[in-house]
Amino acid sequence: MINWIPYLESVCRDYAKWWEVYTLTDVAGKKPLEQRQNISPLLDLGLMVQTVESEEKQRERPEEKIERLTVLEGLRKYAPNHVLLVGRPGSGKSTALARLLLEEAEKLRSSIGLPLGSTEIRETPLLEEAEKLRSPLSPPFSRGGTRETPLGTGETRETPAFQKKDEGETKETPLGREETGKTPPLERGVGGDRPKIPILIELRYSQTSVLSRIQAFIHKHHPTINIDTATLETLLRQGEFLLLFDGFNEMASEAARQLLRIFRQDYPKTAMVFTTRDLSLGGDLGIEKRLEMLPMTESQMQEFVCAYLPFDGEKLWQQLQGRLRELGETPMFLLMLCSVFGYNKVIPANLGLVFRSFTQTYSGRLKQDVPVDESSRLWWDRLLQELAWVMTNGESKTEIMVAISRPKAEEVLTEFLRGEVVAPTDCAMRWLEDLLEHHLIQVGDDGQISFRHQLLQEYYVAERLLSLLSGLSDYELQWDYLNYLKWTEVVALMLGLVENEALAVQVVRLALEVDWFLGARLVGQVQGKFQELAFVEVERLELPVLVKVKLAGLTKSDVAIRRLIPLLEHSNFFVRGRAAEALGKIGSETVIPELVQSLEDSDSYVRSRAAFALSKIGSETAIEALIQLRKKSDSDEHSSSETAIPGLISLLEYEDSYVCWNAAEALGKIGSETVIPELIPLLEFPYSIKWGASHICKILFSYIFPIPYCLLPKSNKILALFKIEM
Repeated sequence: MINWIPYLESVCRDYAKWWEVYTLTDVAGKKPLEQRQNISPLLDLGLMVQTVESEEKQRERPEEKIERLTVLEGLRKYAPNHVLLVGRPGSGKSTALARLLLEEAEKLRSSIGLPLGSTEIRETPLLEEAEKLRSPLSPPFSRGGTRETPLGTGETRETPAFQKKDEGETKETPLGREETGKTPPLERGVGGDRPKIPILIELRYSQTSVLSRIQAFIHKHHPTINIDTATLETLLRQGEFLLLFDGFNEMASEAARQLLRIFRQDYPKTAMVFTTRDLSLGGDLGIEKRLEMLPMTESQMQEFVCAYLPFDGEKLWQQLQGRLRELGETPMFLLMLCSVFGYNKVIPANLGLVFRSFTQTYSGRLKQDVPVDESSRLWWDRLLQELAWVMTNGESKTEIMVAISRPKAEEVLTEFLRGEVVAPTDCAMRWLEDLLEHHLIQVGDDGQISFRHQLLQEYYVAERLLSLLSGLSDYELQWDYLNYLKWTEVVALMLGLVENEALAVQVVRLALEVDWFLGARLVGQVQGKFQELAFVEVERLELPVLVKVKLAGLTKSDVAIRRLIPLLEHSNFFVRGRAAEALGKIGSETVIPELVQSLEDSDSYVRSRAAFALSKIGSETAIEALIQLRKKSDSDEHSSSETAIPGLISLLEYEDSYVCWNAAEALGKIGSETVIPELIPLLEFPYSIKWGASHICKILFSYIFPIPYCLLPKSNKILALFKIEM
């Protein structure tokens, strides 16, 4: 028999502050204690995911609707059949796994009544004890039988009469009276079954078999547990675990990724969650169900900023416009912006400069009182650049290393310091220890060293590439860097740091020769003062107008706006529609008047793309423009988004389905409970309107209530909106 209690206790202790597990810093700097205590709610703002289908599945099932859920709700729902969580860098994927690990461990521990912080070690097998206590978190087994469990053979018993609940019995809850004849699914654990044993596997450190990584995590939290490979395989076949695989895109090689694909196929009954940054880096593992991290809403961003910077939050919020507003839609970038603004009172102009300011602030201010040799501090940036450079170059042209062994790191730094300092080996060892103790790298499993986030590694590589850029030939730049996907983010970060206009434009031109889409994206990455000349390189391409419109949208540069607006009057309706869509992707409020005019276009496709563009911009002005499509108003301008709700609800009855859907998106962004009473009368309308009301209410629910809607008391009138078949 296996006693899992010490393992669960260790996991619950280590991940109790789940929001600090993947922090960019060690939280040991000079941040005041009361400010550090506010970090928890910053990362608990109800981040959302939506289901996404592959293009092939969309063609096969075009009627399948997009589903929106909170991150943890989505992972719990789809983990039993395996789910892939996709998101931008810094969107909160790893943090979500850490929180899910903690909550599932707490559920399993609470099912045996073990109090938080208890050091008692019980000999009774875990699930046998859970069966005795009849916890609602662990549904009963078949009466009178036996079954194999991960903790041994557990005999089941008929429930004594005095323990049975009447089917119709109700109990008082904080939200009213609720029937207790059935355990709410989300209280039971992943898949609605009894809680699984959660295990987190960080794939960046995966140098051996998947089984060995699972064993390593178990032994980390329960060193004396006796679980051999055969036992582990048996438990996997029985589906007793919840496996959380973090960072599929960070795996060291295609061979390692292939082993993981085979592992997933070998154990279909085991619940699994995988996270990845980009489907182009490693693929999708053949997983059908995918969830995409959604950006933070404006209200979430504003709450985050004002909680982190109680005195300067409003000033920062006013400066967050354009491209920087888009960066702020992910928690990690918003945290960096808050950190930089808290010290400098100024927001850098682009992402590369944000990273530079953040790392300089970290080294110069947060760590200025750290007792280290001053010569060590002077070398920190160059040592981190060298480590990042060697790791990113990796062992092949296409693969990137996100973890490196300590002996290898010492060897790299020794060679780098040779001829620069006396006793390079000694300096390398001591200064590496200083970096691990005080800076932005960390030691993970098996002694592997990594940066606290892959984007930090890419930033330090960008600084090194910048120092080499002027000495590279056109051929070297194209062949060795622009030609490979792993260098894309590095080059994008680097361009924001280039101060020479001719050099920045040259990189864009060379990128366009390699890949039109890559070159267009890089136009928007160069410093704003250089974007005019950089965009000229796109205009020089002899391409069809529709392709140029697509490229203009990809730049996300305000320079492209002047070229796109005239195309809203093009004779071809498809060009007009694509131009409107491209303007929406750029996201500037300056184009709202032109998009409003396109809402009156004679072609429905153009109108739909203009409505889409306004919903993408998502500002109060854009929402107001959508409302005016339905009804001209003589009232004063709305002072807040919530006053737009009645107008947006009226759009749900509009004859154009695209307009209806974009109105729904705008309502979701507002995220106010005042919407729900307005939706209830729509239940008397035809089915299509009724469905829209129900769908929007579900979207809004995660913003409004702190618990899943399925746990609300049955008597609650709001639930009428959720009884519609979807």
